[in-house]
Parts: sequence; structure tokens; C-alpha cells
Amino acid sequence: MFSSGQSSRGRCALCSRDVSFSTHRAGVLRSPADVAPKLFPLPPPLPIGTQALNMFSLQGGALTLVDAPGYGHARAPDVVRREWQRMLRAYLQNSSLIRRAFVLVDCRRGLLDTDRQMMQLLDESRCTYQLVLTKSDLITPVQLSELASRTADELRTTPHIACYPAIMSVSS
Repeated sequence: MFSSGQSSRGRCALCSRDVSFSTHRAGVLRSPADVAPKLFPLPPPLPIGTQALNMFSLQGGALTLVDAPGYGHARAPDVVRREWQRMLRAYLQNSSLIRRAFVLVDCRRGLLDTDRQMMQLLDESRCTYQLVLTKSDLITPVQLSELASRTADELRTTPHIACYPAIMSVSS
């Protein structure tokens, strides 16, 4: 599994929903050539900003969750953000083991150009992905339904060869 989105808060919400805290961190990749260090306990997710590709071993090593740096609101110099993009592109294009990526979309903003760029990169990499609407507790159920409908319409009208059609939502 691979998760990427505008900010770390939504990814943390998804991780805390789907990953138990008995999980162990499998390693941190600061560049595509890094070797993962030994396992250590995973702390509860915090919105502190992901700085590298963080890999978490799940189900006794049967599954690995990869958390990528946010591509929207990162408070980092442009040179650092470009390095994250280079590392992310290299990882996606060279990893045949990714079964599903999750593109996390802030419900208050909807799909942004940066989300569409990530979707295009995933399509080009032939990496199956699914959209997850995050922070759904910050808008009304009617607004969430309308956003999900608009997002589904965009997915139907714009070809995204690797996008899984079901849209999920999580609260922050």
C-alpha cells in the first residue's frame, strides 16, 4: 500500500483507521538507494510532516504501508520539495510491488491540480490507486455527498487508467 496526499494529517487519519499501533516501522527511505533499518515500534500518527518514504510492516511483514511526503502544503524549501518529487517518481516507476496507492484529497478543497498531477503520475506508472476524501467530519454530509458525486463525475469523464472507481472517505 502507498499513501500520498496534500498534507500529513489526512494520511495520519487513514493510517490510524487501518493500521493498529502494534505495527512496526520497517524503515525510512530518504533516497531510492537507501536500505531499510531494523524494526522499531510505530508511534501514533502525528501531523508533523513526512520527510521521506516511511515504510511500515503490517501483518507480520505480509503487507507494507508506504507513507510519502505531502505534495501540497509542505513547509519546505522548493529544492527539498523537488527532491521529494524525484524520489517519489523513482520509487513509483521502479516498484512493481505496489498493490494499491491511496491519493488523499482534503474534503474542504476537493481535487486540486496537485492531486491531478499525482493521479497522472500513478497512471503513467501503472500503479492502481484509489481516492480517499479526508477530513469528512469538517463538512456537512450533504457537502460530502456533493463532493463525492463531483469527484466521481470527473473520474468518469477524464481517463485515469489506474484509478479504482470506488471513492472512500475518512474523518480527521
